[in-house]
Amino acid sequence: MEKKSIHEEAEVKELVNWFKERELPKEYQLDDATRFPDFPRTVETLCEQALLYYKNPTFTNTVRMLCHLKEKLCEDGKTN
Repeated sequence: MEKKSIHEEAEVKELVNWFKERELPKEYQLDDATRFPDFPRTVETLCEQALLYYKNPTFTNTVRMLCHLKEKLCEDGKTN
């Protein structure tokens, strides 16, 4: 997903569905400084925010974070 200030509803729903269709690891280390001890709950919260506020440019980083997490999970082979 390209960087932009407002995302379309369909692309946000597609991203959220991608996460819902997977069994996520209980915890996840994104990088040296970022660890999620309850990763499924974190993703659930980010997805809820993305669906509610995707039209608001203030929440663009929520969608970007989900995109980044998806990319890293795929790279790390942490998806089923």
